[in-house]
Amino acid sequence: MNESEEVKVINFGIFDDFTMSKGSMCFHSVLKINEFEYLSCAPKQIIKFERDRIKKIYNIPSACATYLPYYDAIIIISPPPTKMSIYFGDQLNEPIIQDINIDQVGICHMVWSERNRTLITFGIGVSTYLIEMVPKINRIAKYDIWARVTFLKHFAIGYRANLLSNPCWIETKNELVIPLKEGLMRYTLDGEMKGSPVSLNSDKFTLYLYNEHNKKALTSDADQGLCLWNKHGRMTHHYTCISTPIFVAFYLTNEFLIAYDSSMYLSIIDIKTERYFPMVKLYPRPDKIFFDRSYGQTTRVIVSSQNSVKVYKVIIPWHLWKRTSTTPKLILRCPRANGAARIGVLLSDASIQFYSPVSRKMLTLCHAREVGFPSCILPDRGMLNVVQRDQLFVTFDNGKTAIFGTNQPLLEPVVTLDNKAACCVLSMFQGKWCLLIGTTTGDILVYSYDKLQFIKRFGKERSKVEQIYHHDKTNSIFVVYKNKFSRYDSVSGTKMEDYSFEYGCIGAVLGDLLIFGYENGSFLIHKIECKKLTCLHHKGRPLHIGRVTGLTGGNSFFVSSGLDGSCLIWTMKNCEVVIEIKFPLPIFCVAFLNGKRGLLVGTDSEIMIVNGQSLFGKNVDPEDPLFDNFDKKVDTFDGGALTLLEDENDNCEEDDLGFLDQISARARKEREEQEKLMSNLPINTNWSDKIPDVREVTVKKSDTKNKKELTEEELNALKEINELNGENNSNSNSNSIQIIRMELMAKTNHLKMMMNMRKITKKRK
Repeated sequence: MNESEEVKVINFGIFDDFTMSKGSMCFHSVLKINEFEYLSCAPKQIIKFERDRIKKIYNIPSACATYLPYYDAIIIISPPPTKMSIYFGDQLNEPIIQDINIDQVGICHMVWSERNRTLITFGIGVSTYLIEMVPKINRIAKYDIWARVTFLKHFAIGYRANLLSNPCWIETKNELVIPLKEGLMRYTLDGEMKGSPVSLNSDKFTLYLYNEHNKKALTSDADQGLCLWNKHGRMTHHYTCISTPIFVAFYLTNEFLIAYDSSMYLSIIDIKTERYFPMVKLYPRPDKIFFDRSYGQTTRVIVSSQNSVKVYKVIIPWHLWKRTSTTPKLILRCPRANGAARIGVLLSDASIQFYSPVSRKMLTLCHAREVGFPSCILPDRGMLNVVQRDQLFVTFDNGKTAIFGTNQPLLEPVVTLDNKAACCVLSMFQGKWCLLIGTTTGDILVYSYDKLQFIKRFGKERSKVEQIYHHDKTNSIFVVYKNKFSRYDSVSGTKMEDYSFEYGCIGAVLGDLLIFGYENGSFLIHKIECKKLTCLHHKGRPLHIGRVTGLTGGNSFFVSSGLDGSCLIWTMKNCEVVIEIKFPLPIFCVAFLNGKRGLLVGTDSEIMIVNGQSLFGKNVDPEDPLFDNFDKKVDTFDGGALTLLEDENDNCEEDDLGFLDQISARARKEREEQEKLMSNLPINTNWSDKIPDVREVTVKKSDTKNKKELTEEELNALKEINELNGENNSNSNSNSIQIIRMELMAKTNHLKMMMNMRKITKKRK
């Protein structure tokens, strides 16, 4: 492998970007006025700078300042005697209006309400002002340059603004939440007190942060820690990941929080997975912390401390895809010909769960009654020009192979073979599809694919078969042992060559590459050709610090993951590392989600996803309509068989382990009938043709509901009911089909109720 010097490295965390300092000035406000330029405000001067370069200094005294993007204006509050002045963002030499007397002292925060065109100042009490100006986009002539400031209200006299803690203004509710001696209180812009926003109020709250997207709020104090409150003010969750009080925090997304707490750490908090990542210790203690997030740009945290302004960039490359009950050990994308794909996950409790790649809901669950742990998982969801199947082969470390039908929510074994199995693979062998099973005694057992009949055995060795791989392009079968691997011709069934090597901890055939990963993080990579293997990467310098835990392949890239929390993205063509991603947690498995190249990574208790666009830009795999690599088809199990509980803390679905108790009686009956069929089925029978497919039944039942026209039975029933009720049916065609069906159901139920009432009346008479 030729090591590329232009490897793109993506790190998780908060990192230094640049620092601006000027003499002994003490900066209290930092404003971003355009894409590149900032203003830092000191008591005697205002400095315009771009990154660490000072561009201009203005002799304007200030105690607090804020920027109004709608007007492209800067409002500056001067030191005592307190006065207000307004400047344009690009014309700080001359004010629009200045020296407006302000009857408020101690102002250290200002909030601009875009909806109400109102400025809110926080000091001793709270004041509101109406700002009237010509918007930036409408300013054409000189007579458009004017401003008017109107005082509205002064309220909350007992409030004392804290320099570090930001007040909370809720734009969608037109409410202000501030801490008082009585606890948290809500106010309107008119100064009307509306009570506490939380049901358990306290005067020790150091933070109230409202999320306007999901209508939930976070609070922090020394006693209760970090708590989540719903829109009704009731506590829904208490986070145990952090116990120190938080002074200032910002929502990066609905999932991630940037916070500064009493331990003096600037940290990242994942409120969905409840993980706390302390990143940067701020010393000395900051005077003020600002948050800069613009569309298409890197998120930045701006820290003002004494005579310097330090800017940090925030990089969070992943977000939650699905929480799991235990550690995921393997993630597989399981495509189906002319059907919807599924995501299979092997967990450390030996269960195998299948999820929808679109809705992330659990569709089916496989939890075998075997004592052993699955050593090999082989989904079989159909092949071209072969009878369509949807089944699962699982090899256990106790030597048994179980075959599961996947046409029910809880997968049950159809056939169990006790043949000292270690691994299995589907492959063309001597002109037909076969199931190849590698054993612990070194044999390879060949079974027919259609009838599961034993055909032959070959490759007698004295050591355990670790893995079997099939390469379709060269008609090769690779049988891997501990100290060597053998290459067989799948057409003739003869051995081609033996290769001496030491097996590691993981291996795979991805494209035309035979890849082995090792415990020390190194790789051995061969290119598969018709008559030979070419070594592209020798087992040398480890690229992961620790064990290689996952391998997955795409159209032109493949990915490896390590226990050190890193993922390497390689090119298939040149076998070069082009992207390195470093996560804060150990990674146990990895897989591509779909053709858009989203990357699923498994941690100890969840599956996270990395957006493919952040890795590869707008480049995606070519669309494959047959196997639906863009997930356009809908799985018929999606939202049907399993009842899932939704976590109120986030938008991610949580798995209810007791979902089997909530399956309908009809589904239970169908499952019992299928179990009876399975128990009476001989081993050599084509079982997939015998078991009724629940999905087909579901489709047939739902077809009538989705038709654009009413059926003949529905039309006749509607006509009869209308005649009985004395109604006219002439307006039925003007209504939508869905509304007509709802009316039909309501009228039918009403008619049944009336019939029952008449029967009861007759009996009484």
